[in-house]
Amino acid sequence: MLAAPAAYSRLIGDKVGQHLQDLESWRRDQIVSDAEYDAIRKRYDRLLEREDAWIMESRRLTLPQVTLYLGAWILAVGAAASHILPVHALAGAPAVLIAWAAAAPMAWIGIRL
Repeated sequence: MLAAPAAYSRLIGDKVGQHLQDLESWRRDQIVSDAEYDAIRKRYDRLLEREDAWIMESRRLTLPQVTLYLGAWILAVGAAASHILPVHALAGAPAVLIAWAAAAPMAWIGIRL
């Protein structure tokens, strides 16, 4: 099962926001002290920051991923162009070799990294 980080972050943010509103009213009614409110507020801020940092880190692409995607894109575009463009000199094996020659260095770099 795949998690939806944005939905999870929104859900946590909503719950924290509701609880902070309750804490604010409790502070006004002097049920919790200013020090207790500040301590809880700091912990919630750290929780939300950590979650946002985790989400951003999980969405970041690494260099091997980028090079593999670029190699696949070059291969797909080269294969499509060899079939779409009417270049009779580049038919069959030469067309395939040109497409592979463009994509192979990116694939090699991606696998090596």
